[in-house]
Amino acid sequence: TIYAGFIPNCLQGQIVQLLPSTTLKYVGLSIFFPTGAIPATIPKIATAINFVANQFTVTYGNFSPTNPVTVYYMAIGI
Repeated sequence: TIYAGFIPNCLQGQIVQLLPSTTLKYVGLSIFFPTGAIPATIPKIATAINFVANQFTVTYGNFSPTNPVTVYYMAIGI
């Protein structure tokens, strides 16, 4: 199963559950920053961690967004 979608106003540690239920094997994330909300001088990385069945947790590696960001995901499950 291939999933694609977005999470508006995604917070650090947000748990995302995908339906129909499968076992996730891969999740890729991209971040969209509103105009003027991009933190300066550091890479902006969002990572999916803690895969449990059909859910994952969003974490921001080395920064914390100061304004709400939208995270886009593409996931593969079996």
